[in-house]
Amino acid sequence: MLILWRATMSVDGGQIDRDHQVLIAIINEFSDIAVTHVAADRLQRTLLSLDSYAKRHFSREEELQRTIGFPHCDSHHREHLLLVDRLTRFRSELDGTKIADLGAAHERMTGFLHHWLIDHVIKSDLRMRPFAARLNGVGHMPHLQESANLAGLSVMIVDDEPFMQGTLKAVLRAIDRSLGVTTAGDGETALRRIGELRPEVVLCDVNMKPMSGLEMVTRLRSHTDPELRDTAVIMLTADSGDATIQSATRLNTRGYLVKPVSPNQIRDRLNAIFRDRQPVAAAAALG
Repeated sequence: MLILWRATMSVDGGQIDRDHQVLIAIINEFSDIAVTHVAADRLQRTLLSLDSYAKRHFSREEELQRTIGFPHCDSHHREHLLLVDRLTRFRSELDGTKIADLGAAHERMTGFLHHWLIDHVIKSDLRMRPFAARLNGVGHMPHLQESANLAGLSVMIVDDEPFMQGTLKAVLRAIDRSLGVTTAGDGETALRRIGELRPEVVLCDVNMKPMSGLEMVTRLRSHTDPELRDTAVIMLTADSGDATIQSATRLNTRGYLVKPVSPNQIRDRLNAIFRDRQPVAAAAALG
């Protein structure tokens, strides 16, 4: 069952809400994975992404609680520890699950994740709302104010994992719903679509097949059209090694973010790149 974000779930009108939207997107992706003989690895990768993002989110949430003087910090922290422990056990369980039992394991984990959203995100987290509302009168952390210069920005996601495409769409939706977002699942398609659609910025995974993200950007930088050659590119990857970062830097990329990324990280990078950009009216192309 697809989980939809609603305004009634809003906690702070800022980073916590954006985090929750990303978590919902990851859980929806996990629920939607078809259980086949190749599903175990994909389920494991999705749980790992959820585990990594949840830990970062819990850290931000607890920081906000301390800032707003939330009186239930200790009990909330214990809930976070229990949730992380459950995710860790699920990942261990998947490692030992036989193919014949995969469907039952997937159903059990999906049920837990949905209850997590209902019992923790919707019930426990909402108790923070009146305290968060004291921040700037509307609940926004000061560094999360909207950036008008990003309105209507055209963005292309290049990633060979449908799950990551969906997660990045959710992140961009959390930043600004007016962003025009398109996707490409491989380097060749991306180069063709960049020529057709001329996005203002490309979010590109490094570790793609058959053409890596670095190879794709290398070809983009040698394009015959000088405007396309200068397309802003932000590299996204789980590889934080110096050699990869240096390779990306030599290609005149505009940023290098290590997955999993938060709305704030991408937002800050976009703001740095397009600080002087004039906003345009554009309908979001998310979908």
